[in-house]
Amino acid sequence: KWFGFDKSNYEIINGDSRKITLEECRVIVTEPSFGEILKRMPDKEKANDIINGFEKLIISVFNNLKENVSEKIVFTAPFISTIKGRVSCNIKNILKNTGLKLANIRNINFPIEEFRKGQIIAREIFVLEKS
Repeated sequence: KWFGFDKSNYEIINGDSRKITLEECRVIVTEPSFGEILKRMPDKEKANDIINGFEKLIISVFNNLKENVSEKIVFTAPFISTIKGRVSCNIKNILKNTGLKLANIRNINFPIEEFRKGQIIAREIFVLEKS
């Protein structure tokens, strides 16, 4: 019933993506944990700690799943507001440690930023593929 999609075209898996076994698929879409919920704007050091934890998680997830994905991996990453500006993940580090690359989709530059005014943790959307 999820958005009216035909169930034969997707499967929702709820589990630890660092450990699950995935059948061969064309695409995975994931919104991993962004860490703790923040009630106020963190300093840059705290934001970087959150980002570093996220990068370790996502690298582990992608290294577990990438061999069974034939086309694209779509994911969101935290985009954190601090007094000194926004902090985002180091996509070059993620690509280097997974062997993936940013997808080449006509007229789309990644990341796609998604946030509302005043939002502390927003998201960036990336689409990756095998090198």
